[in-house]
Amino acid sequence: WHTGYPDAPAKIDLSSYREIPWEPGTALFIADFEYTDGTPYPACPRQLCKTVLKRADDMGYKVKSAFEYEFFLFDETPHTIREKNYENLTPFTPGMFGYSVLRNSVHSELYHDFIDTCREMDMELEGIHTETGPGVLEACISVDIGLAPADKAALFKTFSKVLAQRWDLMATFMAKWSPDFPGQSGHLHQSLWNKDGSSAFYDDTKKHNMSDTFRHYLAGQISLLPEVLPMIAPTINSYTRMIKGYWAPTHANWGLDNRTCAIRVIPGNEKSHR
Repeated sequence: WHTGYPDAPAKIDLSSYREIPWEPGTALFIADFEYTDGTPYPACPRQLCKTVLKRADDMGYKVKSAFEYEFFLFDETPHTIREKNYENLTPFTPGMFGYSVLRNSVHSELYHDFIDTCREMDMELEGIHTETGPGVLEACISVDIGLAPADKAALFKTFSKVLAQRWDLMATFMAKWSPDFPGQSGHLHQSLWNKDGSSAFYDDTKKHNMSDTFRHYLAGQISLLPEVLPMIAPTINSYTRMIKGYWAPTHANWGLDNRTCAIRVIPGNEKSHR
C-alpha cells in the first residue's frame, strides 16, 4: 500500500506459446516479472523456480516432476452457486466411487474433452478418473523436466475451471469444501537425474533401491516441511483438511508406498523410482 501498487514489468517467455482451443487466433504466453534493469523479481514464483533449477543443474542434476490434482465438480453455475449462498451444492455425480469405470464411461465426452484440451495446450494428461467423493476427479499431468511441469500445473488449474464452465459445471480446488467428505489435494512427483541420463534416486544395492542421494533429498524435505507448510497449505481452509483418518498428513514423516504420510516414496524400476 505504501508504494501505491505500481505496475510491474513482465518479460514474455516466447517458448511458452500456446493456443486456446476455443478461442481461434488467440495466443497464450507466460511471463516472468522482473525489474526494469532485467534483474529477476524475488517474489515471482517462476523466477524462484528457475533459481532452484539452476542450483540443481550446478550440482549435476536434472529435475523431473509431475503434478496430480484432485478437484470437485458441481452441477452449478456462477449464478446458482451464489443464489444458494455456497450451501447445499449439487455435485456432478453422487456417491463415493473412486476409480469408477461406470462414471468414466457414462461421461466419456467430458473426460475426452479434458484429455483433448490438455493435449492441445501442451499440458498432456497421463490420465483422468473419478476419486473418492461425490463429483471428485483426479487428473495426472504427464511427467516433464525443469520448469515445464510448474507451468503446466498452473495452466491446468485455470483452464480446467474454464472447461468445466463450458459444460455448465463448476470446479473447485478447495482443500475441503464440506466436513462431510474427505478433502482433496495435489501430489507432486519428483526425481533427480544425473546428466548421463541415469536416475540419481535409484540404487539396486541399497534397501528399497533408495540411493544415498534419494535419502538425503528426502531428509531435507522432512526437516523443512514446517517452513514450507505455509506454501503447501496457504489458506485457512487448507488446515480443515489435515485431520487424522481423512487421507491427509498430520506429521512430517515419510513412508514406503504409504498414502497416510506427508511424503510417499513410490518404489519401482530406475525409470519410475520417485
